Amino acid sequence: MTSQPASANLKVSQYPNDTELHSKAPPRGCPGGAAFFKNGQYVQAFPSFGAERRGAPVSAFVRVDSAEMTLRCNVYRADWIVLLDAQLLGNSALVSSLKEGGSLLINGTAVPESFEEPPKTGIFLVDARAISLRLRLGNPLSPIMNTAMTGAFARVSALVPLDSVIEAIREMAPVEKERNAAAAREAYEAVKQITRTQTGKGPL
Repeated sequence: MTSQPASANLKVSQYPNDTELHSKAPPRGCPGGAAFFKNGQYVQAFPSFGAERRGAPVSAFVRVDSAEMTLRCNVYRADWIVLLDAQLLGNSALVSSLKEGGSLLINGTAVPESFEEPPKTGIFLVDARAISLRLRLGNPLSPIMNTAMTGAFARVSALVPLDSVIEAIREMAPVEKERNAAAAREAYEAVKQITRTQTGKGPL
């Protein structure tokens, strides 16, 4: 796993069942952004959405640095892209916004053959949906996966410690705080990196 610089651009993209849920995510409902803050870093977290229909893909952006940031704009070239819905792998514009040498963290179990992996890209998989359903977070139509994905991100990025993630979840989760914390821990242990030769194992 490659080490990351003190600053990083993160792009979180998902297919929420309700765009309002995502509009609340950064920074108040984004445990990742809060975890960075608790770890003593400077954080910018903001959503990007318009008048989308229910279920339309929505993006959120997180910018992190060890020093105060004066840049105020969207993240156009990300060090990390976190996909809560693997269908978005088909969005070439989204994937192309990843920096060379950047990484993808994907909610799923495999990468389809049709996905054209950018060179020098790290790809990490975690079945956040299964973890969320097993812990009864949300329901089969609308599982709550952000806490699991944040735990997985803490593991693969090494940018924020799991303890900071758990502390942020316990403060911010409106309900089921311990189940959400458990989801982060389980995903932290379950996330795995795949290589180019392991892609194309079937649908996500």
